[in-house]
Amino acid sequence: MKKLASSLLALVLLGGCAAQRPVLYPNQHLTAVGPFAADRDIAECQDRAATTVRSTRAADTARDTAIGSGVGAASGAVGGAIFGHPGAGAAAGAVGAATAALLNGALRAGTPSPAYQGYVGACLGERGYQVAGWQ
Repeated sequence: MKKLASSLLALVLLGGCAAQRPVLYPNQHLTAVGPFAADRDIAECQDRAATTVRSTRAADTARDTAIGSGVGAASGAVGGAIFGHPGAGAAAGAVGAATAALLNGALRAGTPSPAYQGYVGACLGERGYQVAGWQ
């Protein structure tokens, strides 16, 4: 059972790390330049965005983990006190909530921040492309 849980966790974490890319609307410019030039332009705009826009995903995950751990400890202590073990309840609640927050952060890791998406979209727009979404 432990092996199955570890395998599922690894798959979730790897899936969360897949970086999203903009999807281009097939306008006249995209048709004229073709997919290879479009891929090059996407890569250049993403590189510019990566050096200009600071991502806060890691800081968000750390903050959410700390908050979740505190809330989990408090609620676990209350639940543990009902059954006569507030310390054990607090520890279990803190670990459970921290784990949930870390997994949530890992799943969001592949999603670019709104500022990053906006920067890439503006860069591509200046080059004649239209971003239809992110995938």
